[in-house]
Amino acid sequence: MERLGQYRFGSSRSPEWGSGGIFGLKYHGGYLYFMLSMDAKAYFVSKDHVKIYGLDLIGKPPRSGGDTYNASDAIDNKIFFGGWVHAPISISHDRRVDFSNKYSHIHVFNADEQEVRLLWSETGGYRDTWVGEVSNILYDPVGQRLLVSRADGSTNLGVYSVTLDGKSERLSDRPSLKGTLLWDLACFDISMGFEGFRGIQCLDLVEGRWFQRIPGDLSRISVDGGSVTRAGVGVMASMYNRIFVFVRGGLIIWEPWEKEGEDLYFLRLFDFPSTDYGPLRTSYTHLGGGILVPFNTYPHGILRASDEKLLEIARRLNSPPAPTLLTYIAPPTIRILCPLGARITSLESLGDKIVLGANTQPNLGGGDANHLDTGDRSLLILSTDTLMRGCGGSIAISMRGLDIGTTRWGGIPVSSLSRASLTIYASKDNELRVYEYEASLPPRMLSTEKHLIRGGKNTLDLKAYRGVVSFELREMDGDAKIHIDLTP
Repeated sequence: MERLGQYRFGSSRSPEWGSGGIFGLKYHGGYLYFMLSMDAKAYFVSKDHVKIYGLDLIGKPPRSGGDTYNASDAIDNKIFFGGWVHAPISISHDRRVDFSNKYSHIHVFNADEQEVRLLWSETGGYRDTWVGEVSNILYDPVGQRLLVSRADGSTNLGVYSVTLDGKSERLSDRPSLKGTLLWDLACFDISMGFEGFRGIQCLDLVEGRWFQRIPGDLSRISVDGGSVTRAGVGVMASMYNRIFVFVRGGLIIWEPWEKEGEDLYFLRLFDFPSTDYGPLRTSYTHLGGGILVPFNTYPHGILRASDEKLLEIARRLNSPPAPTLLTYIAPPTIRILCPLGARITSLESLGDKIVLGANTQPNLGGGDANHLDTGDRSLLILSTDTLMRGCGGSIAISMRGLDIGTTRWGGIPVSSLSRASLTIYASKDNELRVYEYEASLPPRMLSTEKHLIRGGKNTLDLKAYRGVVSFELREMDGDAKIHIDLTP
């Protein structure tokens, strides 16, 4: 464990869209694996041995990338890890990435032999498009193969089967970022571009049969009745005989025994419109029978704005409303354990310790390719006991009225807090609606209240409510300043 504290990576020449991070944390067979992106280096750390593999079985140097979605799994003495890599990397004069040599890949590390083997790779070979990145690897114990999610790309998207000797086959053409096992089912999200979650697709591993659950308008399954926008998928997990899909804006719960059309719920949680705040480009770990998952404040950003429209988007993405919140989900309880910095890219449980990959910089896109990754990427080691007790410290959340408009927002878990208040500095009289609901299984609505807002300072004690609360202003107040103060 002492060895892990040494891993801190500063600026490096790793050309790509912004900063990468430490991804794929997986402890297995006495080794802790992680991928350092954008440096394209895989680390395997044991008590007395460190192996660093620079993805040199693919293409030519200089290489960049690695993994930005946490694609790893393990079985027996093997750790499977994947993602994508430029080999070699090329950036055009207008700061755009050339995808001609971008590969999607899956490798396998043999812990007994300390050797890495390239299992599978694929490239499109085109300048402006790329084949789907490997964003999740799920071992199928029945078919003894890997089930691979691919949604980030231009072609070859969906769910793929990759055998342990490297043969691939597309099983579903519905793009998927994540997947998990629930009994005999392998379940995956259905994701469509920037709009995100569109449904769940499951493969019965015994019968070989696929089925889907597609809710249509997500507001129909929203517990507080509000709209759901840009529900990008972050992580997907199974517990409590259910599937949990964590998305930007909250989480989606599937109850497989219920009738189709009555089996999906959206629970709004830390939903801050116009931002990418959420459980994105991260992972989770099971802990004490629950789920530990980060809600990241700054997964994506914009560096260069070419027009006024992009400038306004940049101002919103680059203005984090709250710190990253390490959150523990054990229905019906949701606890904020620890406020942290820009983003947690991966986490893993090691006995009485939790290992987190942290980064100070976001991922970028479009015309924002840079030659340097200036993110401070490091491993943070926390005591499990200390973490479960809570890291302490107050939490400040700040929003502009311009950013929330009249949409429903929030999703603040107040029951486990000692103090919680909402303050609105309004430019005019208005009405605030407060929606109170709980993360029970299934989730349920508790109450709706209306509060008169006067021009000036208005403060509401949120401890008057239980469970989770979301909010909505009746009229747009673009000049309003909104603050939430929380004390765990």
